[in-house]
Amino acid sequence: MIRRIKNSLVFRLPLVYKKIIEQYSLAIRKNKVQDQDFNLTILVGKAQLSMLRETLNSIIKNFRDIPSIFIFTDNNLSPEECYKVLNWQQQTSINIISANDCISFHKENQDLVSFAKMNPMGLKLAAILQTAAQGKPVLYCDTDVLWFGDPKHLINEMLANDQISLSLSYDFQPAYDQALVERGNLSILNSPPYFCAGILLYKLTTKTIEENLARILPLVAKESNHFSEQTIFSYLNKICGGFGMDEQEFQISLKDQYHFFPNKNNPIARHYIGPVRHLFWRDAFFMRIGLLKK
Repeated sequence: MIRRIKNSLVFRLPLVYKKIIEQYSLAIRKNKVQDQDFNLTILVGKAQLSMLRETLNSIIKNFRDIPSIFIFTDNNLSPEECYKVLNWQQQTSINIISANDCISFHKENQDLVSFAKMNPMGLKLAAILQTAAQGKPVLYCDTDVLWFGDPKHLINEMLANDQISLSLSYDFQPAYDQALVERGNLSILNSPPYFCAGILLYKLTTKTIEENLARILPLVAKESNHFSEQTIFSYLNKICGGFGMDEQEFQISLKDQYHFFPNKNNPIARHYIGPVRHLFWRDAFFMRIGLLKK
């Protein structure tokens, strides 16, 4: 009985934290801006705006140099509304791009356009490819990611490795579109390691990536689900060498699912997937009051 009450409180208390930190503005960095070797991309919908603020706040607090940021909004959120909520006052630029503008950018690729129109995760793929067209590698993270440290040294190591064109964070289980695995002959995904597209580094579009996107996109243009984009990225990652991001520093963990207080030792970034989504608000709150970092 006591355990059930405790566990219930662990899930409910973060809602109080959320209400409190929604009253906060983003932290402001006044240090001199230095150019980064990569751009940062995030896809957001109206329901994720509060989480986006905390993701960005963790970046402002913990990145030594903030990269240029490209925020892509889905069809339920306008760039104007996103700008208003964020009230961005950093020296580093932020670019907020609508779903329509992203889709228009890819108008020559009708399969990608169809996937992006039909599925928000298709829009995520389109957003990453559009940002990559800027000429720099792309660090992507979902809105349910908090940053406790600066990834620059690890990102630079991956950028310096000529064998890496794409690198995803690891997952402890396969979370793929199994119908796509079968239809697309992607059976390499049935065995570990498994990957998650919640945090990834897209370095460049190689011939291998281009050819396999051309093969797979017609399939998801007709039928897809929430895991289709992750399936595509994971497959591309495996056939391009299978380089995963540091498992200890870019982390998915369920170990503290029923803990009231944050961990003392944190990774550079943590992805708060469904079973621990409530902990996002716990950790964001403690980061806001200065009691949580790497």
